[in-house]
Amino acid sequence: MQQKEITIEYDLTDGEMRQALKIFDRRTKFKKRMILTLLLLFIAAYNIVDLFVFRVDSNMPAFLAMAAMALIAIMWYNLRREHNAYAAAVENMKFRMKIDNEGINAECRMQNAECRDELRSSDPRSSESDETDGTAAEEWGNDSKSFKFAEDNIEIVANDQLYLIFIGKEWMYAIPRRCTDGQLTMYD
Repeated sequence: MQQKEITIEYDLTDGEMRQALKIFDRRTKFKKRMILTLLLLFIAAYNIVDLFVFRVDSNMPAFLAMAAMALIAIMWYNLRREHNAYAAAVENMKFRMKIDNEGINAECRMQNAECRDELRSSDPRSSESDETDGTAAEEWGNDSKSFKFAEDNIEIVANDQLYLIFIGKEWMYAIPRRCTDGQLTMYD
């Protein structure tokens, strides 16, 4: 069956990106993070029991219990901070996804000139020659990634608000249903 090329241009809201990151995190890192949390909770509980039940004369159990609890807090706080940073970053981006029989090509660009200029000025790789008349920054393909169905582990999952494209455990693209116009109903 020959499938035509599907091209979707879209942007993501803060809530959509947070939902996509939550799902991606559950699929990739959540199990490891929970195992580490349980291990640190065990260390904290063991040292608290050591401190209060066996009345150890050392400060080491109290220190180890507090360190384990601090590591748990830092680990989960950093996850939230990472999600907030990604969600804030995509608010100024516009995406274009091309899906055909061969694979997927994903492109992104900055939506407004202020963010684009700020990013360009902070990037040491950019030069004055990149800034011609401003039209090059408006073109697609500056940040383009291509993935082949035959070579990459690509899985497309749908929920009630998003289509999520997982490429292995390294990449995830989210496409809001509101932007697809029914083009991806074959993946429901």
